[in-house]
Amino acid sequence: MAGAKDEEVPGTSAVAIKTPSGAKAVVYKTHLYDGSPLTKAFWAGLMLNNVIFLQGFALLGLTWAALPRYVALPFILGYFLNMVTSKAQYTGENHSKSYAASKEYASILEYFGMRIALPDSLNLDEKEQYLFGFHPHAVHAIGSFVTTWQHPANPLFRKFPGTVDKMKCGAASVLWYVPWVRETLLWSGWIDAGRKTLDKHLSKGASIGIVIGGEAEPLATENGKDKVVLGGRKGFIRLAMRHGAHIVPTYTFHLNDTFSFHYHFLKGPRLALQRMTQVCIPITFGRWGTPLPKPTPGLLVAIGEPIRVPPKPADPSAKPDEAIVDQIHQKYVEALQKLFEEFKLEAGYAGDRKLEVLDAPEAEREKRKSKKN
Repeated sequence: MAGAKDEEVPGTSAVAIKTPSGAKAVVYKTHLYDGSPLTKAFWAGLMLNNVIFLQGFALLGLTWAALPRYVALPFILGYFLNMVTSKAQYTGENHSKSYAASKEYASILEYFGMRIALPDSLNLDEKEQYLFGFHPHAVHAIGSFVTTWQHPANPLFRKFPGTVDKMKCGAASVLWYVPWVRETLLWSGWIDAGRKTLDKHLSKGASIGIVIGGEAEPLATENGKDKVVLGGRKGFIRLAMRHGAHIVPTYTFHLNDTFSFHYHFLKGPRLALQRMTQVCIPITFGRWGTPLPKPTPGLLVAIGEPIRVPPKPADPSAKPDEAIVDQIHQKYVEALQKLFEEFKLEAGYAGDRKLEVLDAPEAEREKRKSKKN
């Protein structure tokens, strides 16, 4: 079914649009669960553990309650022992093609009324490698699911199956120690977001996806505003250049409104904790005051055209030319801002809404040092 025409794929719809600049694009949406609201709710509730972090602990609690203690205790201890000793998040060895291709993925997209916007000019050559940049982070970068869902209803997979098939998305190290979240990430083809792990998979020919704003971005998130932590953040540019991986900007509209954010509450202590430990604690709540995310007016995931980088160097360990790093970084920032402007009206935003680019913590530190000198 991969490569099928849009009108031949059941349970999907496609609408051709023109962006404000006159460029052509198609906006896609899945309808695999139309007429089955309870089924959709069940699967969305189970799979949204990646967002609310509760199901894994609930499943272990049920195991403890339902089984004899001499069975439940060894099982739970064995599970946690495997969690702390396994290297699967570094190797990606537990990737399940059947899970990544399952219809159940669509339950999350349809819970949010998610649409996917692809420019007509988008071309992702399966012989090339890519680094996808996901924006914004919010609580979770749900738009990233599109790059790993290997089902015909996913237009990105339908048009570029070779690229999606070799995608590996990076998840923060802390997530690999949350029950059930770990399993769903592994089955979906996710890996640890550490630089060594990303380097290793790129060296093997994979394409990767990264939430560029990292742990600093959720602390900057405010409802009704679009902010990305990108100024001075150039490590992903160097990573892409080491492997000749072209860089693809993506933006998920309305993502910052899937939770209510308390931006100012204990802001100073939370920022200090983030700087010291690289762990962020956003103060949020979701639907009905629970950890369940709000459906929002409907997420729109826009995927931009790749920004070309120089060919892979003969020695990947060699430091890239910082002048070229700066040039590509500037191109990326401009491309992301253009992507935002091109699709914000389609997402239902007001015409005067802007994307704010914030300095990353490392850029702020450099500025402070420069002032002292």
